Amino acid sequence: MTAVKTIGAALGLLAFALLPAGGALAAQASWSGATFGDKPVFQSSDNFKINLSDDKKAFTMNFNPAFEAAVGNTAGDTALVGTNVLSVVIPVTGKEVNSLFVLTASITAEEGAGGMLMLKVNDQQTITHFKKTDEKSVLVQLKYRAKNPGDIRLTVFLLAERDAAHPKAAALIHALSIDADLDPANKKKKKDTK
Repeated sequence: MTAVKTIGAALGLLAFALLPAGGALAAQASWSGATFGDKPVFQSSDNFKINLSDDKKAFTMNFNPAFEAAVGNTAGDTALVGTNVLSVVIPVTGKEVNSLFVLTASITAEEGAGGMLMLKVNDQQTITHFKKTDEKSVLVQLKYRAKNPGDIRLTVFLLAERDAAHPKAAALIHALSIDADLDPANKKKKKDTK
């Protein structure tokens, strides 16, 4: 009888020890079950095309014509600030969303000029500032996790500016694309095993 109690206690401890791992595996499976809808339900502009992956877990948004903000890039431009905003609402299914959004842009700014790029998904955002720089590419990344969001409200805000002491300085932000992935951890694991 003592052996049965000892074995029972050992199995109970083993089950208790494995419970968090089982819960983590179940949570991981539910995170990877989310998918994007076929098309946006709202968009503030039509200068982009969305290419959705076959499994609906990723998309690339390419801009054409350009999505950009600038100051001082044309003769007679006296503005100190130039802005541009894009908002898109994309349905998403799944009880839990674990995603990565990446905005790829090209920036340039002369002495006395600069700007910022803001990427916002629902209630989370990230901002990247820049000052004088030769033309270079930047990646603005935002990891977004939520339970039952229903949709992805994606907003990009571009700001190019110059100070009054440098009225002829130029700045340009040229957004190239936005990539979104609902299963970034799984894709990284697959890439690492190749």
